[in-house]
Amino acid sequence: MKRSSSIAIIGGGIAGLVSAIALRKKGFHPIVYEQVSDLKPVGAGVILSINAIKALSRLGLAEILIKKGRPVYTLKIKDTAGACLSSTDLHYLSQKTGCPSVGLARSSLHDVLINALPADSVRLGSEFEGLIQNTNQVELSFKSQPPIYADIAIGADGLRSKVRNALFGHVALRYSGQTSWRGIAEFPNLESTEFSETWGIGRRFGIVPISASNSYWYAGLNAPASDTRVPQLINKHSLMQMFGSWADPIPEIINATQDQDIIQTDIFDTEPTDHWFDGSVVLLGDSVHSTTPNLGQGAGMAIESALTLAQAIATHDTLEHAFSSYKSSRKKRTDWITQQSRLFGQLAQLDSPTLCKLRNWVLGVSSIVIPKAIQDRSPGQLFNYEVPFY
Repeated sequence: MKRSSSIAIIGGGIAGLVSAIALRKKGFHPIVYEQVSDLKPVGAGVILSINAIKALSRLGLAEILIKKGRPVYTLKIKDTAGACLSSTDLHYLSQKTGCPSVGLARSSLHDVLINALPADSVRLGSEFEGLIQNTNQVELSFKSQPPIYADIAIGADGLRSKVRNALFGHVALRYSGQTSWRGIAEFPNLESTEFSETWGIGRRFGIVPISASNSYWYAGLNAPASDTRVPQLINKHSLMQMFGSWADPIPEIINATQDQDIIQTDIFDTEPTDHWFDGSVVLLGDSVHSTTPNLGQGAGMAIESALTLAQAIATHDTLEHAFSSYKSSRKKRTDWITQQSRLFGQLAQLDSPTLCKLRNWVLGVSSIVIPKAIQDRSPGQLFNYEVPFY
């Protein structure tokens, strides 16, 4: 495509910002349109897995993000008494790929991405309302603003994408059967590089170090969707009722979190789809391949797809060829991630005591009797991925 092509990106989250950075690396000058007037990250912390950091290294951002956060070298799954059921050596995988997994605050990630773009390339307060596709351009309308015209429009506006709905009609979200809480606690980590998940019956608790003094944590609970259940108080008291008897440092971390900093969200994804683009408009990130957070790959998939889309736009003469190449490069992998993440969440939050005992026994036995090379094969498939960005 011509470098003079005008590109509008709808959505200023991870997918939208990374796609803007990647397109600028290719010589384009995209504009990001974000509906909020003050760009603040949604959520508390984030795990940038090995593949995400590897992709971001292509944009020259890996080193600063590693410094902003905390490298994670071990993933442990524990029972509620604190006994280790399974351990994955992420340091070994980091050495193989050349990049670590990193835990960091979402605010730190957004600061790095925003600072990698010119100030005039992000337009805040631009609430997308609709689009009309013409022969050579797409007309984009925004609330209380005149329409803009672009040669290419990228819908990076998340799980409840208005761009997707404008193209293909309403898409039903899939509730995972799980609600979640997240927060950041002032909790000394010293030199900890361990990411842990503690699995109970129908619930779990994850802890990710993000600095020497802060931990990002999340909790999951099997529950009806919010529109069919009695609302629960989002505070330390309710969380302590659920997790206060679990092994340290879980109760300590909950108590170290301020009530106003605890975020509750129900967990949704969407069914994998064949509808990735139409005409001059293409979807990116959660708007087309949303996933539950169980594998820590929401950000990773958005980042990989953003670089792949930028490469496709830069190297193909027509949008049809560019978007088709992008879809064919990404669909199989993102479909697999969506499926595996959903299954992992169901395994982690089994609500049968008998099945939970069996699950824990199998995890313990497999870590003893299965050779390391075989244990590393599945994580290798997840992390050791080459993004087509040159």
